Amino acid sequence: MKKKLDSRVKTVLLCTFAFFLLTSAVTAQIPPPHPTIRSTPAPSDSEPAHVNPPSLLWPLNKGRKVRYAVRLSQNRDFTGKVFEATKLRWGIYNPHRKLESGTWYWQYAVTPKPDKEPKWSEVLQFSVSDELRQFVTPPSSDMLAAAHKSRPRIPAKPAPTDKKKMRHLLKQADRLLEKPILSIDKAAPKEHGKNKSEQGVFARIASKAFTNTMCNRVKKLVWVYRITGDERYGRKALEYGLFVAGLDLDGVTAFKFIDFADGYCIQVLARVYDGCLDLMTQHQKWQLRHALRGRTSRFFQKIMNNLEAKVFSNHIWQRILAQATEGALTLIGDVSEAEKWLAYVYELWIAKFPNLSRTDGAWANGINYFRSNYGPMLDIPPLFGQLTGVDFFNHPWYRNAPYYLMYCWPPDSVSDGFGDGSERNWLPTKNHQGTFALELGKHFKDPYALWYAKKIIGKLDSPPIAPKPPADLPMSRAFMDAGIVAMHTNLIDAAGNLMIVFRSSPYGAYGHMHRDQNSFNINFGGERIFTGSGYYISYGDEHFKGWYTHTRGHNSILIDGKGQMRGSKGFGRIIDYNHTTASTYCVGDASQAYGDDVGLHTFRRHLLFLRPSVLLVYDELEAGHKAHWEWMLHSPNKLKIANNVLMGGNRKAKTRVDFFASTQLEMSSHARFDPPAVNWRKHKNGGKIIEYPDQWHFAAVPTMPQKKLRILAVIQVQPANVPTPIDTPLMLGDILSLAGAGKQVQVELSTHRPAQIKLR
Repeated sequence: MKKKLDSRVKTVLLCTFAFFLLTSAVTAQIPPPHPTIRSTPAPSDSEPAHVNPPSLLWPLNKGRKVRYAVRLSQNRDFTGKVFEATKLRWGIYNPHRKLESGTWYWQYAVTPKPDKEPKWSEVLQFSVSDELRQFVTPPSSDMLAAAHKSRPRIPAKPAPTDKKKMRHLLKQADRLLEKPILSIDKAAPKEHGKNKSEQGVFARIASKAFTNTMCNRVKKLVWVYRITGDERYGRKALEYGLFVAGLDLDGVTAFKFIDFADGYCIQVLARVYDGCLDLMTQHQKWQLRHALRGRTSRFFQKIMNNLEAKVFSNHIWQRILAQATEGALTLIGDVSEAEKWLAYVYELWIAKFPNLSRTDGAWANGINYFRSNYGPMLDIPPLFGQLTGVDFFNHPWYRNAPYYLMYCWPPDSVSDGFGDGSERNWLPTKNHQGTFALELGKHFKDPYALWYAKKIIGKLDSPPIAPKPPADLPMSRAFMDAGIVAMHTNLIDAAGNLMIVFRSSPYGAYGHMHRDQNSFNINFGGERIFTGSGYYISYGDEHFKGWYTHTRGHNSILIDGKGQMRGSKGFGRIIDYNHTTASTYCVGDASQAYGDDVGLHTFRRHLLFLRPSVLLVYDELEAGHKAHWEWMLHSPNKLKIANNVLMGGNRKAKTRVDFFASTQLEMSSHARFDPPAVNWRKHKNGGKIIEYPDQWHFAAVPTMPQKKLRILAVIQVQPANVPTPIDTPLMLGDILSLAGAGKQVQVELSTHRPAQIKLR
């Protein structure tokens, strides 16, 4: 059935802090904002420019002989002043100059083979205004000219200024001098799975661990050699480099077998060739150069005229691109193709980063996998910075990134719980979140980022500005690009903080994201109360697909037992957000996330957080048929249903959840996974194999199928040491009374009238 245009009208009366939402029955079909593979050119009328100059991107044609051309002008017929480029090997054009304000026209052309005529696209247009952020970079030719300068070229960390830390570093390096070079036998798996899939996982894990260990040793040895000039460290690193140079390019460390292992090998070869060249014989130089060229060439053949069209590629952007960039930089002047490789990364980084956000500082892949990208995020900007004189950190995303950490993974607290691995009860760590916030805090002289770093790391060495606790920051922040709203009562002290985080992301459920649009998680005292359920045992196994990443494992909605789509089409959006000291309100729209075949027309979820302790979750649901709806809530702790009230909590808080709806609801809970959570990879903690305990799962379901449905959940959270029971909310007509909070809220539960939630 063709969907009608969404005619939703909203009135927000800020003077009385009221929220009205008048909604139509059907939401219009919208293409995914961030498709997995680019299918349209940008910028254009439908995808405007966000920076001056913008990067020009277009859909790709496959083939090694494919070339592109671009022309850009302020005249539609491309007369007068025209910027042009021809024989481009990839689908990116960066003007590398500030564009004048006004309308700009552009075209791209595809030449499938050298003897074929180019096929020009339609004329596209975009606007440039004086208000656009400016970020002008020199052309890649200037960057490459600088790359030919003397070695070492790869930027190195400065030596520790603290004498104690320096002594510790030297002790670590001295221990590495005594360790023998690892045998390739160590790359063989110790575990053997019960089927071909599990066997492959164990083999890849072993190869990754083997090469990662070598890479970490080499990076430390080369660093200490550069600091001290002591040849013992350089020569030990050279031993590792020669060992890696002798590995089979098609063996267990090949890209086709495990991409991470190939990336670590590239980095070993690059660091040794760049940092220890003065210690090598001519033959040793050839050995390392030959091996490095072999691996790096294969990598760039795979990604050029490919990666730029993808919204993201997990492993490549997490580590391997940065490692291959070091390989290309190191080979400049020695291998002719290296200039092409380095130029590609330069243009790619300018055009694509940050891939999973725009300016808000968040990362759509989730707070846990955010840390997997810290290396490239911190390493590539200074690398290109030293070659161009441009501050590649000078981007609003970098300025905002520490606040994503602060709001979504506060000190002494578990994280927001969204994305692979985020269910783990980890606290922010010194080497990850602390260091990332510290580096950006120092660069931008941001006192709040430095406070976050200090809370995690401890004493900071000579910070450029005094750390400042976020006492005067808002207790809520919306990361609209990634689709996250984080609400708090106390950003400074996790022990007393009620943390509510909502997700409805335009990036969908791609990579390490889950099918959890319009879901929310609640923590108190730094511990989880309600959260997504299941365990990250192995990417792609049955539990991963059937529960952990599936909508059924999250605090969202099922329709006829079906959940949201995997991929970029299963997206949501934050369509409204408002914050005051007393309340925070947001709306997510996941109407597009389920797919046409499911028949869901509308799923809008409104969250109204009344500080300090009440969350209202108001859902408007509609399908093209009478559907079986399931409203779900999950907890790692026991849930109890008594008199149609859900009771739960954690060690530090107790909760009460009351439901009001347009029809009668039935409630149930259980503590089982389907598929079950089996630790077949034998993950360990403290040397012991982890047993994944059951978790609690709750559902509120209408007693009869409904075409339209309204549900209001009133969630109250109270510290466990408060002896009095949580107040019972009262609903008289359309007025919800919360005696404990001293509030009244008008809520429209009838499906015959427009949806509305209004704080009286």
